[in-house]
Amino acid sequence: MFTNIYTGGRRLAKRMITVILAASCILSLCACGSASSGSPNVITDQDKIHKQIVKMLDYDIDAEYIEEAEMTGSKSVDSYGKVKILVKEGKEEDLTRLLQDHLGSGMDQDVSHIPGYQGHQYAEELKQMSDIWHYVTFKEGTIAKSIDINLYVAKDGDNTYLYIFG
Repeated sequence: MFTNIYTGGRRLAKRMITVILAASCILSLCACGSASSGSPNVITDQDKIHKQIVKMLDYDIDAEYIEEAEMTGSKSVDSYGKVKILVKEGKEEDLTRLLQDHLGSGMDQDVSHIPGYQGHQYAEELKQMSDIWHYVTFKEGTIAKSIDINLYVAKDGDNTYLYIFG
């Protein structure tokens, strides 16, 4: 009689420990999948975007070139975030001249040579586009000696986009 009670209690304790361990594992997995790690915060405030562009490039890309713009932030010390700009229709050549004045002539870029930028959604979009031109500039970093700022001008149908990865 004592053995049944003793082993029955032991089984109950094992089951409770198993349930507690399983619950803690599930909760720890849920904590890793927070909203901030799943998809980046998209910023559409045009003033913030323009300030970030100036911080990245040391000059602004005026609103006359921008139909729409959005940016995803970065929490890294030596990273400026990523900017996506839909260029106004008819301003494509003017924007290209502006970039050439500041950065020199760009390079025609093959899709296979575009880095994945750690699977960032803008990089994935860019890889689906055509007629891609690449420009690069450098900024002095805090941890890294220099940080490369990559600019891509690309076509998606009738639309032209400028991506800035910093």
